[in-house]
Amino acid sequence: MVTSRLGPLPLPPPPETPQPRPDAEEPPLTPVARPFPVCVAEVPGSGSFAQVGSKKPIKNKNMAAKEKLEAVLNVALRVPSIMLLDVLYRWDVSSFFQQIQRSSLNNNPLFQYKYLALNMHYVGYVLSVVLLTLPRQHLVQLYLYFLTALLLYAGHQISR
Repeated sequence: MVTSRLGPLPLPPPPETPQPRPDAEEPPLTPVARPFPVCVAEVPGSGSFAQVGSKKPIKNKNMAAKEKLEAVLNVALRVPSIMLLDVLYRWDVSSFFQQIQRSSLNNNPLFQYKYLALNMHYVGYVLSVVLLTLPRQHLVQLYLYFLTALLLYAGHQISR
């Protein structure tokens, strides 16, 4: 029963169901179309069950091998970004710049702006996290772009 601040509220009466007349004929029964068969049978040798008469393919050894390959590929494509995160975590930027100041590279314009290197350090973190969160298809496409750029650069260097 539903209550309010004023007290219990009455529920509406249930809808009335029409009673068949004794002299009326019953309507003919129509077959019910089921989207999936009801029968289930064990697939020999696999230990799994499949619906009898269904058009769904049964997972076989090829599907299991394909799923394993996808899992290995998914892990292998994410390893470089994890390695980059590890390198960035272990790299101490301030000690790197102290070593640069002591060496002969102090006058090099690349190492004069310490804040630029610190910002690039943080950009590396963001880039690694983005690479870790990309879906596999986009990650494969990104690595193909990188491989293409690397091959173009190598071709350019060879032709010089």
